[in-house]
Amino acid sequence: MSQWTKRAADARKVLVAWLAGNLFLGSQICWVLRPFIWDPAGPTRFIGHEYFRASFYETVFEAVRRLMFS
Repeated sequence: MSQWTKRAADARKVLVAWLAGNLFLGSQICWVLRPFIWDPAGPTRFIGHEYFRASFYETVFEAVRRLMFS
């Protein structure tokens, strides 16, 4: 990437933006696929409405809220 840009700082900015996008999308994809990969709550059920209740970010926000205000 640094070969295509005039400054190395621009190449680093692109790399960081690309990694942040992958982190953002990858965490949600893993959250949706969690019943197929591993679920500590019990036996694997491939079709269940409880898996589509919230997104990864809503769950993390709720966990942090419980830790801070409980």
